Amino acid sequence: MDWESEYIRNFVAMVVEQGCTAHKSAGVVLPSAPVEVGAEIVADVDCICAGLPLIEQIFRALDHKVQISLIAQDGQEVRRDEKVVELRGNAAAILRSERTALDLLEHLSGIATTTRRLAGEVRGRRAKICGPREATPGLRWLEEYAVELGGGKVHPASVVLLTSHHVGLVGGVKAALDQAHSLAALQLRPPAMTAYEAVGTSPGMCEARVLSVQIEVQNESELREALDAGAEFVILKNTSLEDARRCVRVVREIRAEVMVQITGEITAANVRAYAETGADYLCCEKLTHSTPRTNFKLLVEQREEK
Repeated sequence: MDWESEYIRNFVAMVVEQGCTAHKSAGVVLPSAPVEVGAEIVADVDCICAGLPLIEQIFRALDHKVQISLIAQDGQEVRRDEKVVELRGNAAAILRSERTALDLLEHLSGIATTTRRLAGEVRGRRAKICGPREATPGLRWLEEYAVELGGGKVHPASVVLLTSHHVGLVGGVKAALDQAHSLAALQLRPPAMTAYEAVGTSPGMCEARVLSVQIEVQNESELREALDAGAEFVILKNTSLEDARRCVRVVREIRAEVMVQITGEITAANVRAYAETGADYLCCEKLTHSTPRTNFKLLVEQREEK
């Protein structure tokens, strides 16, 4: 994650402004004279940290003089009551930023922690954990970052995803795949160039523009049609464990190289069983939007009037 990117700068400015409006009462009871405090953020539960560089920027947004030390690092496992951040500076700036910073830290750390747990359950198996394509508006890149911190995979941007809606609109699985493959083939065409310009051109330049085509299938019949139509990546959507086993077996018997993803209610309780089907990816649909948040707390240690 590029913490100096325009996306992060704009995001921090937006959430700080919204946070100050929503929690403007935070400064009402503070002394009129500037008050300097020391504070620390402590984990309330065992978890994987995610978003610490982000909250560093949030605390500095209202007062660049606030001193911040990150005791933990993103991706690090911390224990309950372990200190992750130390702060010193203007009390008003710290308290007005508190809720915004903790909300984001708890959300992203919750995603990373759950992903790490799921990834641990399938260790030694072929399957990789991945997050859903759906994301909280404005938080996609941060949520994908948290999934990766937890040991999961994110979906590449260069993908043509065919859902049941596409299949229904164009008249079937084969028709949808034919159209998508035609679109992908266009990406293979290099820009027109002279023979002189072509000298030294890397053979991989064309391949780098290839779009991956992925298609959701609802049952074994659609799966077989997709395989016959040249699918290279199939997604078994909301498939029972028994059906998933049978469908993965069909893929391995017909075209073993095809990637298989199972998407749906993947949880810590069933992820191992789904991994044992032989699928390549397991997508937990609730990973980014319904994962329980972790808990952190801000403790003010002392105050010194200037």
